[in-house]
Amino acid sequence: MPDYLRDLREVINRGEGSELRRKLLLKKLRRYELDFSRRGVDVNAYPQKALCDALDSPEAPSREWMLRLCFSRLVRGDFSDWTGWEYRNEWAMGSYSPEVPTRRWRLEPVNSIAVLGEQGIGDEVMFGSCLPDLMLRVPKVVFECDPRLVPIFARSLPGLHTKARTDITHRGDPVIKYLTAPRDEEAFIPVGDLPRLFRKDVSHFPGKAFLKPLPEMVEKWSHLKGRVGVGWRSRTGLLNSKAFGIENPVCLQYGHWQAETEGMIVPECDLRDDIEDILGICANLSKVVTVPQTIVHFAGAVGCPVEVVKPPVGSSRVRDQFAYRYTIPKMHWYKDCRVWPNLNAWKLDQK
Repeated sequence: MPDYLRDLREVINRGEGSELRRKLLLKKLRRYELDFSRRGVDVNAYPQKALCDALDSPEAPSREWMLRLCFSRLVRGDFSDWTGWEYRNEWAMGSYSPEVPTRRWRLEPVNSIAVLGEQGIGDEVMFGSCLPDLMLRVPKVVFECDPRLVPIFARSLPGLHTKARTDITHRGDPVIKYLTAPRDEEAFIPVGDLPRLFRKDVSHFPGKAFLKPLPEMVEKWSHLKGRVGVGWRSRTGLLNSKAFGIENPVCLQYGHWQAETEGMIVPECDLRDDIEDILGICANLSKVVTVPQTIVHFAGAVGCPVEVVKPPVGSSRVRDQFAYRYTIPKMHWYKDCRVWPNLNAWKLDQK
C-alpha cells in the first residue's frame, strides 16, 4: 500500500504557508494517524475523500487537504487520480463560476475550443505539451497564452491558433473579467486541466521536444554549442552560483548579480523576456543544470537534456508547492529531464 501520508507530510513541509500553519496541519494529520493506529486500521487504505472530510476544519478546509493529497500523488509519480487539482489556485476555482458564459469542455465533440492560459510562463509551456493531444480531438484549438509565447506555439504546432491572454495585456483586471470575456469558441478549458484528461499514466507522456526555436536564433548562439547552462535561484529556493562546479558554464539565471557570474559566459540578452533567444541558446547547449525554475521548461521543450537539483527547504524567502512537478528520478514532462533531491545526490552521480 503506497504511503501517501508520508508524501503528504513532505508536501506540507515543502509547501506554502507559515511555519505555524505547517505545524498546525502536521499536528492534525498526526492526531488522525494515531487514532487509526489505535483502531488497527491502515490510514493509507482509507478513502482519501473520507480522509479529507474528517480533517476538514475552518482553518484547514477539506478542499485544501484534497489539493495537498493530489500533490502527494503527483510527487510519487501517480497520475491516475487528479482529484483535488481543481483547487490549485483561485484562478482555477474561478473557472467553475456560473458567470463564465462559455461551457467547460468535458471530452464531448465540439468544433472549436478556447484553451485559457494560467499560472506562469513555464507552466504554460509544460501544460501546453498536451495541446497536440487536444488538437487530435478538436478541429479548431485557440490557445490564449502569455504574449511572449504566442509566435512560438503558433510556429511549433501548425494548425494551432494563438492569441495573447488579456489578463496579462491588461494587468490589474480581475480574474472573473478574463474568464467571462465573450469568446467565439463552443467550449473552453484551462490549459492546466489538460493533464488530468491526457496524462493519467506515465506512459501517456510522449517525452518529445515540441517547441521549435527560430533557425536564426540557433545560428546566433551557435558559439555556445556543447556548453553547459546553469541556473541557481528561483522561488523554490537557491544554491550558491558556483555550487555545481562546472567549468566556464553559460549563465541562464535571470536577475543575476555580477558577483554571481564570475567565470561564466553571460549571454547578451534579457534572460527573463527574450524567449526566442533563450530557446536558441538551449538548442545549442549539451545540457542545463538548474534548480526548479522556468528554464527547465524552455530547455526541456526544445529537447535539451536537463538536470534539476532541488535546493534546501527554506533557502529562499518564498516557499512554494513546486515539488509536485519534479518527480524523482525523472520529470516525465520532457524527454531527458532528471531530478535529484539535493546537491550532494547530484554530485555523487557525477563521479
